[in-house]
Amino acid sequence: MSNAVPRYLEPGRIRSLALKNRLVRASTSESMATVEGEATEALARFYGELAAGGAGLILTGHIFVEPRGQASANQSGLHRHDFVPAAARIVDGVHERGGVIFAQLGHCGSQSMVPGAATIAPSMVPDAMYDVEPREMTEDDIHECIDAFGAAAGRAREPGSTGSTSEAGTDT
Repeated sequence: MSNAVPRYLEPGRIRSLALKNRLVRASTSESMATVEGEATEALARFYGELAAGGAGLILTGHIFVEPRGQASANQSGLHRHDFVPAAARIVDGVHERGGVIFAQLGHCGSQSMVPGAATIAPSMVPDAMYDVEPREMTEDDIHECIDAFGAAAGRAREPGSTGSTSEAGTDT
């Protein structure tokens, strides 16, 4: 038997970002935020435990960037500036345990399970899985959505909620 370290446990890199190993925790849907989308202490503990368990890189669950893009109840959101401190607690907990975390920002389009959601999508074609007929996006909606992604990305990078920035992305 070889005493060699398996390749996935060797340090890795994403451009200039160094990772302690190549284990990447894929993005899922935790549904552990408040109804409005603010991260909770339970969610911070969850990500902290993933970091303590040795994941080299953690990808968060999908984080909605505007209310029309919320996919499910208790999904995390970064559509409000007052949610930054709660997100920062997650990042700090991961960093304290030697981890790296990336925020996955998203917009569900017509794939929403939120009752009464005002969904928007590129067309009015009903979503076959969720049986939701969205409103077709206007040019203004498209610009608002683009701006919402930019604003959420900015919130993810705010002081107190970020680690190091790399060419590949932000350790948020």
